Amino acid sequence: MSTQGRSPFDDASGQQLIDFLANRGGVGAVVRDVTATGSTIDDAFQSSAGTILVTTAAAGTGVRLDATLDVGQSQQVYNAGANSVEVYPPDAGQRIALDNPGDPTTLAVGDAKTFTRLSNTLWSISGNA
Repeated sequence: MSTQGRSPFDDASGQQLIDFLANRGGVGAVVRDVTATGSTIDDAFQSSAGTILVTTAAAGTGVRLDATLDVGQSQQVYNAGANSVEVYPPDAGQRIALDNPGDPTTLAVGDAKTFTRLSNTLWSISGNA
């Protein structure tokens, strides 16, 4: 079976990713079995966990980054759901990378990203966690 183009975290439960993150140390809590919710920044799922493992994702639903993180801190999101997940900044005055303030960035099925707070209004994205 070819694994070309697949993430090393391509298992249905996301357990490989959780094990990887736990072995890195200092990652913080992992919230598992998350259902992405809402269709706007105001009603998207939010957690203060260091890693959010989305296992259920209806089309157009999302998660929101933790507003309590300090500059330099990160939060990881892994999408093990059946649809892409919208990842929103904590509030409408903040932006992720080059997106407009308050707009989400899309996380593909099977993808994991780390979102790092660079300032009070800007977040960066880095590749698979």
